[in-house]
Amino acid sequence: MTVRVMVVDDEPDVEEMLRQRLRRRVRSGELELIFASDGNDALAKLARSGAVDLVLTDINMPGMDGLTLLSHLTPLRFETKTVVVSAYGDIKNIRTAMNRGAFDFITKPIEFDDLEKTIERTADEVSVLRRAARHATEMNSARLIQTGLLPNVESSFADETRFDLHARIEQAREVGGDFYDFYMTGPDDMFLVIGDVSGKGLASGILMAMTKSLIKASAFRHKNDPGAVLDEVNSNLCNDNPGLHFVTLSLVHVNCATGALKIASAGHEPVVLCKPGQTALKQVESNAPPIGITSGLNFQSIEHQMSVGEAIVLLTDGLSEANDPNGNLFGRARISTIAGTLVPDAPASALVDALFQGVAAHRAGAPQSDDLAVLSMIWRGEAT
Repeated sequence: MTVRVMVVDDEPDVEEMLRQRLRRRVRSGELELIFASDGNDALAKLARSGAVDLVLTDINMPGMDGLTLLSHLTPLRFETKTVVVSAYGDIKNIRTAMNRGAFDFITKPIEFDDLEKTIERTADEVSVLRRAARHATEMNSARLIQTGLLPNVESSFADETRFDLHARIEQAREVGGDFYDFYMTGPDDMFLVIGDVSGKGLASGILMAMTKSLIKASAFRHKNDPGAVLDEVNSNLCNDNPGLHFVTLSLVHVNCATGALKIASAGHEPVVLCKPGQTALKQVESNAPPIGITSGLNFQSIEHQMSVGEAIVLLTDGLSEANDPNGNLFGRARISTIAGTLVPDAPASALVDALFQGVAAHRAGAPQSDDLAVLSMIWRGEAT
């Protein structure tokens, strides 16, 4: 990689001296030298030639001096580092330069061994920062792609009267392992899905997308049997899982006409059944392990009949395991309490938002350590 260095100095002898001293590194392509006579000249050449890795600037110059130039370079501090050159003992100006964002300083007369080491160290720092910036950009792009894979709650069932559905997710990092999904597999058949992929970061995000696709494809083959869906997806993941990641899942088949549920779970948080405005709480859980670990499992479905106005809540463990500043868990019992604080017949969005608000209040400023995802559906009964 060629290191681009801009030298800003009003003394012509400095340019000639540096060209001679660094000529081998310039010829080999290690360095590219750009010279400017003062701060104004430097800014003009930066505008024409683009960013450089290192600005080596004298402090005392006619026109725009080095300290003023530093102020103009502050917005570029993450991609361009500045090293100031000052007279030996000029501590006041050196301290001012460092306070204005200079990365390092050297003193006159210039020791060339020291200068070359400073160039190398500064170039390494710029390289690290640029890699970090590229990584952040890539992760942000991955986050946007991952978010785009989640269904749009508002537009999916705008004309539906038999149920009210809402979902929300907050990731602890740019790319997370939590996900939700929902779709109709027939006129009265709907699947609700929530899952949590082990680990964090890009690998988990990729496995999340793959798992989500496998579930949906299997759901259309096994329209009314979430246990059979888990069996099939588990077999597929076990056959192609070199990273030994696993996925916890809850799958629910809903008969939208009758309110009948079939619930299957693989190592996931219990499915919660409640009513807004009431504190009664039922949890449906399973001892089945997560998928992706052992093939040949036989996942069972648990049946439940919803009453009109009843809500089913699917969530990930980032909610129940959220810590307050003293390390106390949010827990599952608070879900019932929060549901009870809502007005009867509150929409699913109010229940989901209240749960997130409850977690935020419980954390009381403590950092979010895990992804949070909640999917809730309230059955309103068959349309008349």
